[in-house]
Amino acid sequence: MKTVMNKPWIFYDAECGICRTATRVLRLLLGSNALVVEPLQTNLARRLFNLEFGARPSEMKALTAERRKLGGVDSLLHLAGLVWWLKPIAWASRVKGIYNLMKTAYHWLAANRYCFGGTCRFRETV
Repeated sequence: MKTVMNKPWIFYDAECGICRTATRVLRLLLGSNALVVEPLQTNLARRLFNLEFGARPSEMKALTAERRKLGGVDSLLHLAGLVWWLKPIAWASRVKGIYNLMKTAYHWLAANRYCFGGTCRFRETV
């Protein structure tokens, strides 16, 4: 049985509707025992990733079971590698040019994540 310390951790922006929805779906698909999901706004996340108190996170973060720290699209690809039916996405990122395309798409989505649903609460600069 995995303990909390040897599971992967995913940290998300709790102020982001897309992020909250994605984490709920993730928990439903994987179950609560597969990984730990926490907001980036917690003291733990701020200490782990040197995040400024009160600052809006620029990207999601991950802490692997091996204790490697990841951010942005690398967090998503790590997560994809943990789910058998998402592994092809992680494999595709190894194809020349695909990783850069995924990274660009991730940065665009992260910068505009508050603008979905007809309103734009914050505008991030990339």
